[in-house]
Amino acid sequence: MRTALAAAALLWAHASDAKCMRVELVPQVVTPAKATLPADGGVLVGWSSSTDAEPSNTDPSVQATWKTGAALTIETLAPGLSVYRTKATGAFTIVDAKRKAVGTFTAGGKVALDLPAPAPSSLVMSHSEGFRGGERYEIDATFAAIPAQAVALVLYKVAGDKRVPQSFTLVDRERKALAVYADPGHCGWNPPGTMRPAATDAVELAWVDAYGRLSAPSAALKLTTK
Repeated sequence: MRTALAAAALLWAHASDAKCMRVELVPQVVTPAKATLPADGGVLVGWSSSTDAEPSNTDPSVQATWKTGAALTIETLAPGLSVYRTKATGAFTIVDAKRKAVGTFTAGGKVALDLPAPAPSSLVMSHSEGFRGGERYEIDATFAAIPAQAVALVLYKVAGDKRVPQSFTLVDRERKALAVYADPGHCGWNPPGTMRPAATDAVELAWVDAYGRLSAPSAALKLTTK
């Protein structure tokens, strides 16, 4: 999460520490290029870091200037993770504000959703000594296997009947433990709205497929700390 105070502190760090290059967050299209989108899906957009981008304090996955031949609607699934939907038919191209192609896709596909509710074997919040003092927190969800359709995992805080997305991670199939939350480190920052649940909070998880479709949520979970 990047508040105005945190942003000011980060800018001060950039100015005062020549070893720390300014890091910006930029959109990253997760849906495969030239994919055929199912009717109940869209184009999934996350984020990545860059040292060669215009400064911005906004959610990098929400790009209101992106256009296509038909209207685009943006649904945010978690801070830094959004799905773009359109009523376009056939092939269409999304372009940015400079008319540069972001990606070309085709509407009208039929892809059945096959994502079970997440059932982690463990959900652990750890902390370690951070760079130049302080603590760095990470929440790791461990699975015996990751569903074939899963490309991301969302972490929610649960309060009564409300589920509030806190963070997400893209799936790394080389790892069984997915860092569903991680502090950004000395030179980086997380998308606005990213939160670390308290150790006592009830949380849930949900898988996301390449078209921005969600699995059923997991059972309510408690964090193990170490």
